[in-house]
Amino acid sequence: MIISWIYPKTEKCGINHYSIAYISAIGNLGVEINAIPWSSLRESHKLKDINKSDLVHIQYEPSIFLNKNKDFYPKLCAKINKPLIVTLHEIYETFPGVFPKSKIRGRLKLLKELIYDYRHSAQTAFYRNLNNSFYSDQIIVHHNFQKKILVKKGMSAENIAVSGFPVKHESEYRESKPQKTVQLGCAGFINSQFDYELLFQLLSKLKIKWNFTWVGGVRLSDHNYLQTSIEQKIKQLNWENKFNITGYLDINNYEQEIRKLDVGLCLFSNRSASKSISDMMAEGVIIACSCIEMTEEIAAEYNPVFMLSPNCLDAAAQIEQLSTNHRLRTKIQEGMGHYTKKYSIENLAAKTLNLYKKKILNV
Repeated sequence: MIISWIYPKTEKCGINHYSIAYISAIGNLGVEINAIPWSSLRESHKLKDINKSDLVHIQYEPSIFLNKNKDFYPKLCAKINKPLIVTLHEIYETFPGVFPKSKIRGRLKLLKELIYDYRHSAQTAFYRNLNNSFYSDQIIVHHNFQKKILVKKGMSAENIAVSGFPVKHESEYRESKPQKTVQLGCAGFINSQFDYELLFQLLSKLKIKWNFTWVGGVRLSDHNYLQTSIEQKIKQLNWENKFNITGYLDINNYEQEIRKLDVGLCLFSNRSASKSISDMMAEGVIIACSCIEMTEEIAAEYNPVFMLSPNCLDAAAQIEQLSTNHRLRTKIQEGMGHYTKKYSIENLAAKTLNLYKKKILNV
């Protein structure tokens, strides 16, 4: 069996790291993977290579298929004559921070919509491709709530498989004993989907000694302003000696820094899938989350993460409890062990392979 796997081969990209892990795990099951970076798809011989495979699997993110605001994804799919599976990573009712096109009203509505499509080309491409089921034979998503959104928008439920998000599974986690100064932190890219105001409010209300480390940094230059505003807030609060941003790290140093954390704070305002939760869970870090659909769905299985109260004072007290209550930490880690076993990369790779076989054999 030969699978063409199309993905964004960019170092600062969660889908890239996700793909590397999956390609390795599926390869270990005896499958030949033809890994094709999306940036090489304009080369004619690469397109020929795709159709030499038994099946094509695309990791879809709308912006990577744009060239000067034009979406070449439909043209790519038209040239594929093999069964096509598409994994969608980010799915929202409406894209965060973007005015919904459906709410455009008034005079010159058509002109306004054309301007909207140009300014928001990635979102426009996503919805246009969604209307065509992404030209796929099968869609894969990470969570049930994502599937519900797609079905609500008109896609067939039968053609959507929920796989879960892969996590590295450890048979045993390190014993969790925070020191006198508790190590708090986050992991991953600094972006607009994190509630930084809530983070600073919580840290200000803690009565325990703490240090905070953001393991990672800015991915996109468009988000430099976020790191600048965070650094300004740190300086304003005189937290320079207790709040650190590591910047982008290679995978070994990234994992090493995560292991130093006692409690990870995943205070998302919006999020559809989270590699940062996966990365911290893989290292046995106790994770405290804000309540959004994604984190609630994760918490519903084995309670591997702790859901914080929407009340800031109560949430601060909960973080203190997570930092000091050994029994509670052990219970969460037990749930984490069950969760990571179920959604280990090995298990999900086997599940994906079964899906490949069904589509190739058309059963």
